[in-house]
Amino acid sequence: MQPPPIADAPIHDLRNNLRSGEKFVREQSKRELAGRPKDEVLAALRQWWPQLEADRPNSEHGLYEALGVFEWLEAPEPALLQKLLESKVPEARAYAAGTVGRWADRLPPQFDAVEKLSDLAHDEDPRVRLAAIVAAGNIPRPESMVVVFGAAPTRGTGYRDA
Repeated sequence: MQPPPIADAPIHDLRNNLRSGEKFVREQSKRELAGRPKDEVLAALRQWWPQLEADRPNSEHGLYEALGVFEWLEAPEPALLQKLLESKVPEARAYAAGTVGRWADRLPPQFDAVEKLSDLAHDEDPRVRLAAIVAAGNIPRPESMVVVFGAAPTRGTGYRDA
């Protein structure tokens, strides 16, 4: 299978490549987007991601990859972050938890990062819980420790059994 052209591709095609089933295509498209004019890329992504239909193949992964581009460009996107925090896919929730920790100081006040992480610290998936705890540890505010100490205890994880 021939990969799509990336180096000279328009931003429209590059953003659509974020839904590709091929990791190489996604990674190279993100690298190319990072080198394009920031305002054009952000505008294209902000127009694109809300239109992704959840039932289409790789749409959820496209959201995940789009969040990565926003991170790469240092442009917090709270609405997309919230969508991924509510994802049905545990990997997406875990990634979003890490993003909350990195963006906590740049998110709007109504986006309560500590509260979001506290909710994720009680997630059914252990990777999501761990990601929330680690992310909370990266927020230099005393209230973030509530997430760490309030994490849902689970049997057999070992780290809290002592």
